[in-house]
Amino acid sequence: MEIVYILLGLIIVVVLLGYSSHKKELTERTTAEGGMQNKYSELIRGLLHDDPQSQIFKTTGTSIELGVKNVSGSIKFKIRQDVNTVFVEYQLSTHNQSSRRLAWEFPDSLTQTEMINKIRLDIATDNLKHWGVL
Repeated sequence: MEIVYILLGLIIVVVLLGYSSHKKELTERTTAEGGMQNKYSELIRGLLHDDPQSQIFKTTGTSIELGVKNVSGSIKFKIRQDVNTVFVEYQLSTHNQSSRRLAWEFPDSLTQTEMINKIRLDIATDNLKHWGVL
């Protein structure tokens, strides 16, 4: 029985070390490309429409959170880089407790313009469904 616990412990250590190494390599690669804000500058501008109230809430080596907060609620986007993949999450929250979320997964070979177009179309469609137009 002790051998099972030892083997299980070794497996967990190997998995954690592999994940840590993967995360470090990904962060270094993104940093070499100018960081998240530089690498995804077109996507960021496209998502925020150059809104003067927009802001970056948090940046890490592999993700960036940005959006707009005001008295009526907030719109937040999170862009996360993984190996050959870009994940984008959208969250709309209003003060009347209405909240909606959408998420996308794109190959990082896709242009940022194509990502923006898909995201804008999906958000517009979601808005139309929410308001009962579709």
